[in-house]
Amino acid sequence: MGSMLFRFLILISFSAPVWAAEEGRKALTGGDGAAGNLLQVTLGLALVLGLIFVAAWAVKRYTVLPGGASGALRVVSVLPMGQREKVVLVQVGEKQLLLGVAPGRISTLHVLDESIETVKAGSATQGGFPDRFRAALKERLTS
Repeated sequence: MGSMLFRFLILISFSAPVWAAEEGRKALTGGDGAAGNLLQVTLGLALVLGLIFVAAWAVKRYTVLPGGASGALRVVSVLPMGQREKVVLVQVGEKQLLLGVAPGRISTLHVLDESIETVKAGSATQGGFPDRFRAALKERLTS
């Protein structure tokens, strides 16, 4: 799907400027109803730009990078420390690394001897919101 989309974008990028230039020349010279041609060129340009944005969104949304969560490298947890800085816990095989990530720089803060197991949201000992909501509904229905 990605290569077909890429070919389509290449085709549009080469044909649209030629078509738009021809239509723009006609509109500026006043041939064949200048206002109608100018509107047609503007709508055509808006359509091409819209297609480019939709294609970029689709590629970003549906592209799967190799070596994701099933690979030997996995991001366990991320903690933002500022606007562009964060601390990342990464699982590499059997080891876990604590990394400091800033624009243009990644630093190893600590190599953990024992793995840290992360607790998923809502699975605390008291139960998450869905569990408490379900219990409250049962209590209300039985009374």
